Amino acid sequence: FIRSPKEEFQVFGEGPWTRDKLSKALDEVLVSGDRGITGKTAPPTDPAERRAMEALGYIWEDVDDSPLGSLADPKDRIQELEQSQEIFELVRRSKYDKAEALLRALILDSPGALDPRKILARVLKETNRLEEAYETLLSASELQGADSELFVRLAELSNTLGGDWRSHLEIAKSKNPENAIPWVLEGDFMLKERDKVGAEEAYEQALFLDKDCPSAWLGKGKIMHRNGDLEGASRALERALAADSSLPEAWFARGVVAMASKSKEKAESCFRKAIQIKPDYANAYVNLGNILFRSNQLQEARSLYEQALKLRPSHRQARLNYGALLEEVGDVEALERLRELSSD
Repeated sequence: FIRSPKEEFQVFGEGPWTRDKLSKALDEVLVSGDRGITGKTAPPTDPAERRAMEALGYIWEDVDDSPLGSLADPKDRIQELEQSQEIFELVRRSKYDKAEALLRALILDSPGALDPRKILARVLKETNRLEEAYETLLSASELQGADSELFVRLAELSNTLGGDWRSHLEIAKSKNPENAIPWVLEGDFMLKERDKVGAEEAYEQALFLDKDCPSAWLGKGKIMHRNGDLEGASRALERALAADSSLPEAWFARGVVAMASKSKEKAESCFRKAIQIKPDYANAYVNLGNILFRSNQLQEARSLYEQALKLRPSHRQARLNYGALLEEVGDVEALERLRELSSD
């Protein structure tokens, strides 16, 4: 096999070393050692272990057509990781144009590189080029090292685009049979298609694989709510939040159930928490605005509706309720502007 970097090199700045020490160690590796060291060691028999090693740049002699062959040298892998750090920072700061240019250059230089394609797909998705993001991931899925997570992302994009998400999820399951997330997505997509029975079966399978899977408990809570079981829904959503208290969708769903249970204070608290975690959560702004509107807290309700419309100008419920509020306060000019926007 080809020698690969130490584990600490996988994520720059993490692990037992400080950033400065790790940077120095990387510099030393980049200028030392022989290129393309090979050996007779047999590949691991555990598929998961082999996939993990392939992702680090290992390659075996029995893989004749591997696109990673040109990238197998560990120093090339480290250089790719260093470039990825700069790109990650650009993406974090929403500097998508520059990140995309660097990613395309990296892919051109390293045709077998998988990670840059995955990041590029994220950039394309963030800039609303969903079809191109899908095609980018689809081409990446043919490379060695394509894992369950990649096919999960393909399924998400395919579902959004109205494509065949099922085939991608089946591959995701086969790539990692212990991964609960493909089952969660299957449940989510079936629930979207109003197949509550199929959705519940998928969520149960996810919980069989991971009894604390927050997204699966969230899905079960939604089904129970739709079935009118508010107590069961509340318990399921509490399980979701116990597993991951940073899940904004669970806080939102908990707020919806609280509203249905006539618990206004709890609902308000849940929607505020969802917004705190996810500041661009338009539906949470609308629901919180509805609570405050009914409580005659018109100024804050108005601000919440306006924020929701800023995030999603076409949000139908936000427009309707905002219009009702403007009529309530007698703001004729603002109401006329809203009507003009609605007619566009």
